[in-house]
Amino acid sequence: MTNTINACIEIARLASYTRTSTNRQEREGTIESQIEQTYEKALAEYTYAKRDDIILYKDDGWSGSNLERPGMDELLASLKE
Repeated sequence: MTNTINACIEIARLASYTRTSTNRQEREGTIESQIEQTYEKALAEYTYAKRDDIILYKDDGWSGSNLERPGMDELLASLKE
């Protein structure tokens, strides 16, 4: 008798944080290109993942000199869960 083991791969949720810091970057839509690069990299690295497995956090137009970043705060809070 042969035992069959059914392997189940549990996909960990993937998170990405992107930020643009200037009004020009915000107007030119560079955050969208960052997000697309994030998807491409994650899906190449984790071939079993789907786009829906990637949770995106972003702060569009938030200067690096400003420590208030709602998207980053949300990401950090989600790690505690």
